[in-house]
Amino acid sequence: MIFWIPPENDAILLLSLFGGMILSVPLLLKFTQYLLQSDWEEYIAYSNRRYGFDYLRALRFVLLSLIVLLGIGNLLVLDAYSAFGEKTITINPFLSLGETEYSYTEVQTLKEVQVIAAPNGDLRLDPHFIIEFSDGTTWSSRYNGLGDHEDDREIMELVVEKTQLELQQLEIDL
Repeated sequence: MIFWIPPENDAILLLSLFGGMILSVPLLLKFTQYLLQSDWEEYIAYSNRRYGFDYLRALRFVLLSLIVLLGIGNLLVLDAYSAFGEKTITINPFLSLGETEYSYTEVQTLKEVQVIAAPNGDLRLDPHFIIEFSDGTTWSSRYNGLGDHEDDREIMELVVEKTQLELQQLEIDL
């Protein structure tokens, strides 16, 4: 494997923060129990009456549900990567299970785009590369790249070398 592009750091950070918040609830509950000591049973009885249901049982159910969702999210996010090898390009998109392997002969178009159209219609300078495959799938360095245009250029130089295709220069890709 020549280039391997891991999942986005932002997605990993978001899952870590969310996981930390979920795991802090049982710790806070144990700390509260330690502080209240003999008043703990009274506190739980008060909470049960106040909320109208078994507080600890509901909390366990919610926490277990959130932990299962967090686990699924971790599987889907941490399983996302792109790899550019000697003979193939392997793409495992964000929020998917399974990877797709493409040979360099399946690469149809290579583009270098300088400007993007923002959702509000403004044009923004954001150079990136796009690879289009014969099955219609696209890979964009804007979403799946290394985060630096010059580092992504090295990937594209490899793909240009392997495919013998010309890198199309586009001002804007609509």
